[in-house]
Amino acid sequence: MGADWRRKVATFEDKPFAAASIGQVHHVTLLDGRSAAMKIQYPGVAQGINSDINNLVGILKLWDVFPKGRYIHIKANQVNSKNNFFSKNKNAQECACLLATRGA
Repeated sequence: MGADWRRKVATFEDKPFAAASIGQVHHVTLLDGRSAAMKIQYPGVAQGINSDINNLVGILKLWDVFPKGRYIHIKANQVNSKNNFFSKNKNAQECACLLATRGA
């Protein structure tokens, strides 16, 4: 939602109601009055994960564990996408649009 995310919701409950793998889930009320859940990533988590992946890739390359080619880069990119909330949001919006066109 970006740096100005608080302006995009009517209310935000500071106390999380659930934990996520790399963040917390808070109750929000959207500007149109709908109730929603907002998943907020812990600060620094993405950078920590990326650093760990880069270190692991370096070690695995040194040990020559993986077959030649792009395998290691593909796997690293898949793991990196797991901590990208902007990518997850885009995917959720695309799914919502697809469901809306089907009348679901």
